Amino acid sequence: MLLSQASSTRQVLTLQVAELNKIGIVGSNFTLVVDAVNPRTLDFIPALNTSTILVWTSNGENKKITVANSLNSPKFPLKLIAEKISANKAVGSSEVKLSDNATRDLIVGLGRSAGRCEIRFAATAGPEHGVGSETHTITFTITGS
Repeated sequence: MLLSQASSTRQVLTLQVAELNKIGIVGSNFTLVVDAVNPRTLDFIPALNTSTILVWTSNGENKKITVANSLNSPKFPLKLIAEKISANKAVGSSEVKLSDNATRDLIVGLGRSAGRCEIRFAATAGPEHGVGSETHTITFTITGS
């Protein structure tokens, strides 16, 4: 039976690659504490943290990373900025103020790239803000431009 079969045969294979957009955070939850005053100006010194690393990969076109805060009306000012971005053509927005729960652009110009950046958080306050604490949940998302 094998002797009567052809010496070659064909098979059609269709390969599909789905759009993949993945994002993650390297770092753990942290607390920012505003607890110092500049002795010369008497301004409160912002609390800073640069321990968060944002990583992503995307094989899509015209993507960006956005950021949103869970609090609609935070009492204390919170800002962040993406620094040391390691993806071709990706551009970080200037300092992003998280003054409500609106979604804001953090990094634009992503397209078919894997990258990473440091996230610098800065909490500020002044006498007018009083004393207290609040918990922010920050959401980073890859989305279309």
